[in-house]
Amino acid sequence: MKTKLPSTIKQSKAYLWARKKYYSYLHKKEYYKMKNMPESEYENYLIKRYSEMMNHFKHSKGLTMDFENPVTYTQKQQWLKLYGQSDKISEYSDKYAVRQHIKDTIGEEYLIPLITIDGKDHFYDAREIDFEKLPNQFVIKCNHGSHYNIIVKDKSKLTKKDIRKYKKQLNEWLKEHYAFLVGLELVYEKIKPCIIIEEYVAINDDLPDYKFMCFSGEPKYVWVDQGRYSDHRRSVFDLDYNKMPFNLHVHEDILDTRKPENFSKMIEIAKKLCGGGFPYIRVDLYNVNGKIYFGELTFSSGAGYQAPIPIEYDRILGDMIVIDKSVRDNDKRYR
Repeated sequence: MKTKLPSTIKQSKAYLWARKKYYSYLHKKEYYKMKNMPESEYENYLIKRYSEMMNHFKHSKGLTMDFENPVTYTQKQQWLKLYGQSDKISEYSDKYAVRQHIKDTIGEEYLIPLITIDGKDHFYDAREIDFEKLPNQFVIKCNHGSHYNIIVKDKSKLTKKDIRKYKKQLNEWLKEHYAFLVGLELVYEKIKPCIIIEEYVAINDDLPDYKFMCFSGEPKYVWVDQGRYSDHRRSVFDLDYNKMPFNLHVHEDILDTRKPENFSKMIEIAKKLCGGGFPYIRVDLYNVNGKIYFGELTFSSGAGYQAPIPIEYDRILGDMIVIDKSVRDNDKRYR
């Protein structure tokens, strides 16, 4: 049964509960609709949904979708979400499985260490996690999507109720089909959900994030996120660390614009990780006082709906994504 949202916009507990139930209903409806859909209908259905969703997200509202002749940054990312899938992309999008690729490509020293419990480094049920055996600071995350993170800065302040709440939340996340939660990124549906626990790595409770935008195997720009969990700011730079006249999704520029230590090494790492014939890939790295850590690999930033600001850069960045339209007719992996 569909849960109606209250008319008030007040963020009360009742409102948040109703909102969660409402969107949970929509996500499940979308999932089961596609699960029971004949294969012959997949393509047209997804084309329609991707086009509709362009007007659902704030930063792509009013933009149009063209699957026959995509030309912009947002259009080509939607096209690649449908026609550019592969098992490799699924593996690299898996926050646990990708670690082996990073180890083989650039070395284990660039991975944020995992915390093991009784020899296990990943879990399929949060009830397996013994908080007593964890250090005072750590980050728990799920591997099959985005925003599935719990950051614990001081375990000593956690109550038994807090721990029960965290475990319940983690198990709820494990059951979610992330592909149907945000932007129909179906590549996530191929990932077997699990929980990993990373060491806590931060500078003054912030973790500056350097996201390299790579086109056909070449890093071209880096967007920098600061204050992700407080005063979120973002700026885009070229590889000489000159600030660019466009931004993505976040309007406020970062305050600390100094080039990070070992930036040339970060470019070198990004170049190694963006190979593989991908028209567009984002390589995320952290830099903690010159110590570089791998973050993640992403193939559609913000589900492909984070249009650049100002909007004319949607076409400029789109020109940098070279797609092979022949795969649309020759490869039916999206089915």
